Amino acid sequence: MLHFTEMKAAKFSKPGFIAFDKNWLLIYDNWPAPAVDERKAAEYFLGKLGDRGGTRPFDAIFVEGKKHFWHFENRQVHVAQINDVWTEQSGR
Repeated sequence: MLHFTEMKAAKFSKPGFIAFDKNWLLIYDNWPAPAVDERKAAEYFLGKLGDRGGTRPFDAIFVEGKKHFWHFENRQVHVAQINDVWTEQSGR
């Protein structure tokens, strides 16, 4: 995720790029990585963001994983579980 964040952040320095008042980055994590602990990965990502000045140039970064939705902002990470309403409703 850090690779994609840095790749997108590089576009901010290109001539003619105009930033908005709030700039968010949304990443869909669909990499097939076996046995990854999402919480440890999120803390690692947050640490690497901190090494590079927080979420700059983004005000917030959102990462949608398989089971959780991660929100990185102000050197903090927030997590919400993703509930598959289609699966839950089909059991009725």
